[in-house]
Amino acid sequence: MWRTLPRTLILSVLRAIPASPAWRTYHALCVTVFGLADSDLREQVQIVFVQSEKVCITQVAEAWRTLTGLFGYRLRAELDADFETLTSALSIAMHGRLVAELGAPDIAGRHITASPYGAPERERCTLSALSVAGVAMTFLEPDPEAEWGEQSLYRIHQAIDTWVG
Repeated sequence: MWRTLPRTLILSVLRAIPASPAWRTYHALCVTVFGLADSDLREQVQIVFVQSEKVCITQVAEAWRTLTGLFGYRLRAELDADFETLTSALSIAMHGRLVAELGAPDIAGRHITASPYGAPERERCTLSALSVAGVAMTFLEPDPEAEWGEQSLYRIHQAIDTWVG
């Protein structure tokens, strides 16, 4: 059961993010900047976006670092990547996902029934959610040295309480 928790968490986050007004506003601003005719103004605004994105990537990467260990996963050594790389790849995939859902909702929102990434049972998943989850699982693998027990669940609750509270 505990090995399926990251997959479940990823899919839950994928459902929540597009509903966020802040995420939609941020994405709309990114697209607006891309459309600016004045290249000097576009460059100035892009500098601010890059700085903002770096702060966000750093914060989200720390959350991935914590959750990955708590759920008994680790980064795949053969990728020679860190959590900032994982988070950057996920950010790119999320931007693409949102554009696809707005531009081609029948394709991005198409459901298939599958048991992805070690799911014990088949379930309905959208293609866009599977694509983003696939990016995460490209970077992650179960940690064979991870141990699961009462303390593990307690640490997960502590981490969530810290972020929420």
